[in-house]
Amino acid sequence: MDALAASDGDVERAVGYQWPPEDAETLALRSRVRLDAPAAGTPQPVTRLWTRITDLNRLRAFAEQNRSLGYEGMMAIHPSHIPVINELFSSTADELA
Repeated sequence: MDALAASDGDVERAVGYQWPPEDAETLALRSRVRLDAPAAGTPQPVTRLWTRITDLNRLRAFAEQNRSLGYEGMMAIHPSHIPVINELFSSTADELA
């Protein structure tokens, strides 16, 4: 397995909740997936896509939080998301040194 990610709709239906605008309820799930990824043999966990296409500020906050959790990438649903995702998930000079 090269990557591990959970789809919004699949998890929403399975668990029985709705994704809130702030995504606070999904923090525990995203943390658990991140912690379980190495045990599942997934060295490069990526986080789910951001479906609110025009809300780039919340996209940035969501991506920053996931980067802080240790996710190494993020799926994109719209071209406008790619610059934000690339900025936040690209390796820094210190990480490459």
